[in-house]
Amino acid sequence: MKIIYTLVSAWGYTIVCIWNLVIVEYCECILKNALLEIFSEKIGFYYKKGLTIPITIALYKKQLNLKYTTMKKLLLLPTICLILCSTIRAQEAYTKLKLSGYKVTLIPSETFDIEMSDANIQFTKEFKDGILNISVVDQTGRIPKDEIIIYAKDIEYLYLHNCQLVMSTPMVADTMNFYCGSSQGELKVAANSLSVNVGGGSNMKVNGKASFFNCEVGAGSTLNASELFAEKGNVNAIGYSNAKVNIEEILLLKKENAAVENVYKAQ
Repeated sequence: MKIIYTLVSAWGYTIVCIWNLVIVEYCECILKNALLEIFSEKIGFYYKKGLTIPITIALYKKQLNLKYTTMKKLLLLPTICLILCSTIRAQEAYTKLKLSGYKVTLIPSETFDIEMSDANIQFTKEFKDGILNISVVDQTGRIPKDEIIIYAKDIEYLYLHNCQLVMSTPMVADTMNFYCGSSQGELKVAANSLSVNVGGGSNMKVNGKASFFNCEVGAGSTLNASELFAEKGNVNAIGYSNAKVNIEEILLLKKENAAVENVYKAQ
């Protein structure tokens, strides 16, 4: 994803440079010469009628500057559009997210976007190794500190720490990897392959469907995936945790000081 982001940004920058150096300059030259030629004819016409050359030149020079400036601004509009398009394309690369200290509202959307409800909350933002990391600076006291709304078409990787997850519509994905620590909420998803790792005293509910479901629960956490139907899956529960799943065929089951319940019932 980082490579895509770099290529898109380079593409947008290259197009902008070509437009400014070649297209805009060329059009400016043609426009200015054309206007000078037209106004030169009009200068000669008015001179024959008795107008003095200085007055006529001053009059049309003013008109020339106005029209030339207006046309120059119009020629620069495509440059602005290219910059905006480049920015939008770059945002589409964010399919891997790491969030901390937020109430996270995840909404399926064709266009990627992020909204924050409180502009006074200080946060850090970093894009590294293909992952967009956004974290509230002050995480003392009551958590979450702020709400972040994420519009995304596809999420490959989502990590939550000190967060509350809210979803009303399932996220459709081929592969999704979900991790959380000290968090709570509900994940709604329809995926071919789904991996869920719940730890740090989290309490998470998962519903939807998956062809393959891999879940790991530990550190006194609770995972309720009884409403997530999976054809096949693995379950690993340790450290005084609880896991409830709905898997037709469990391929691998490991549990140590933990409780695991499979609610699947053959039709």
